[in-house]
Amino acid sequence: MSPGLCPDFFDARVKSSYELNTHLGSMSFLEVKGLTKVYGSEETKVVALDNVNFSVEKGEFVAVTGASGSGKSTLLAMLGGVDKPSA
Repeated sequence: MSPGLCPDFFDARVKSSYELNTHLGSMSFLEVKGLTKVYGSEETKVVALDNVNFSVEKGEFVAVTGASGSGKSTLLAMLGGVDKPSA
């Protein structure tokens, strides 16, 4: 597996940035807290996700919708372990 995918995705820095809770017996099937992703820096800074919080209960269906450039693909890439949140 290449660097940056699932095993590295759940390092301590990422866990402090947001929580992804998929443990059996928890209240939510999926819980995201404080998820942030920023591309670039200073004058080229683009905030793709800014402190995103949501939960999905077991058996619930969810659709991710929004305008072009609103962060849908960024969110799904992070949930899938393909990208890391900003520190």
